[in-house]
Amino acid sequence: MSPDKAKCLLIADDDPEMLAAYSAFFCNQGFDIRTVANGADAFTEYCAWCPDAVLLDIEMPLLDGRGVARAIRLPGTVAVSHDRPDIAL
Repeated sequence: MSPDKAKCLLIADDDPEMLAAYSAFFCNQGFDIRTVANGADAFTEYCAWCPDAVLLDIEMPLLDGRGVARAIRLPGTVAVSHDRPDIAL
């Protein structure tokens, strides 16, 4: 990854051990990381930060990963104003 601009990655998982493992791995790969523990916070953080990619757990409290992905891709969300992120579930 280019040292000029790190890619921004939002990671959402309700398992703190998984969040720590994902964060360590992607930080070592040069990503700028933010983490959240539930789907509602994932969508809020996505709208505020507009990351390049989003890694979502399927089963999370408040809003599951599929729901977050659908919300991000809805017309009228912040995603419309910039390139759509890559989303992994």
